[in-house]
Amino acid sequence: MGPSTFEKFVMHDEWNNAMKKKLVGVDYGDTFVPVARHETIRLLLALGAQVKWNLFHLDVKLAFLNGEPKEELFVEQPEDFKVYDGGDRVYQLHKALYGLKQAPRAWYIKIDSHLVQCGFIRSENEATLLLKKLD
Repeated sequence: MGPSTFEKFVMHDEWNNAMKKKLVGVDYGDTFVPVARHETIRLLLALGAQVKWNLFHLDVKLAFLNGEPKEELFVEQPEDFKVYDGGDRVYQLHKALYGLKQAPRAWYIKIDSHLVQCGFIRSENEATLLLKKLD
């Protein structure tokens, strides 16, 4: 039978080895998030100027902090962070943080689903292009 509490579990050698072991087939070096192609941006600007569309671009401050990753994420205590009892900590994240490889994708999923709920239609050829026809 394994450890009975979380505190005992994280101190267990088997847990520490599992945390440090990488899963086979998982890419730990890349961040996966759609990026608009330059051709799409140029085409959209040219077409918008020709037919006098109102085009909007947005920049959301602290965007990556608003993403909500779907998987459970744990981070180790930062080296310079001091705890009065001297113990190390592992923290479970409920929101994305800057520097997390999952943060850009979590933000994209959140804003994309919100825009689709607001009536925008995603392009079949460009995942970052959403259009909405106004009457």
